[in-house]
Amino acid sequence: MVWRTPGADGGRDIEASYTLTDASGAETNQRWYAECKRYSSSIDWPTVFQKLAYANNHKADYLLMISTSNPSPVCETEISRWNSDNHLQIRFWRGYQLASRLRTHVNVATRYGLSESPSAAVSLQSISLHGLKFSQAAEASYIAQHPAETALHAASAIANLVFQRTQDIERYQRAAFILTPWHSIPDWVVPRSKILMPFDAAGIEAYIGTLRHVTAAAALSLSEYDGWVHVDAQNSRLPISGSAASTLTEIALWSEIEQVITSPSSVMIRSRDPQ
Repeated sequence: MVWRTPGADGGRDIEASYTLTDASGAETNQRWYAECKRYSSSIDWPTVFQKLAYANNHKADYLLMISTSNPSPVCETEISRWNSDNHLQIRFWRGYQLASRLRTHVNVATRYGLSESPSAAVSLQSISLHGLKFSQAAEASYIAQHPAETALHAASAIANLVFQRTQDIERYQRAAFILTPWHSIPDWVVPRSKILMPFDAAGIEAYIGTLRHVTAAAALSLSEYDGWVHVDAQNSRLPISGSAASTLTEIALWSEIEQVITSPSSVMIRSRDPQ
């Protein structure tokens, strides 16, 4: 997924790709445009049709409208008619569905302060388990007399991230971030020049520590370009697998980091302004 900045979103707030694998093993890539709007009244068909023009012009497969409101009856009829006659399909997350969706994603609700009873233990359970898994990997490497430093560093950084976010939730009932230029760059990051783009300190350390561990990289190369920090895993022995990408995505959620995986050994990251 890629977030689009306000004023230059090109008709969508989120652009996403979704890969389907059929019974033969062949993959089909779907292109999704998501539009997020807060409306006080029902949504009419001209509003939806305007967004369709952008999505259709960019050859999207799906337009997902996410709103606090619902389509008007006339709009519902037009949506059904459009979906029966066109490749580009319209999907809706209606206002009354949002609360139930958030209940199935407790970590997201707590992270953004949308939970009525936020629980750090429940919300941070998943990334805490990743930290424990990395600790076990470090111990196993130590027993086998193999290098354990990458796993140990990742586990320590995740533990610090969990500690910081737990304090946030206890104080503010949501995650809170302080974005500053990143100065504490470890020895295995090259070149060790200061990264000017601001990041949450605990978040960036957990993210790059995890990236180095899951790719079994000797070092990470970081460079700033066009509003992103490009991170390459040097001499990596493992690709960014599906499970590794899932782990990085969870850490990014609690780190105010937007990520794009660009190859089996590289990512682009940047911070979003805290909301």
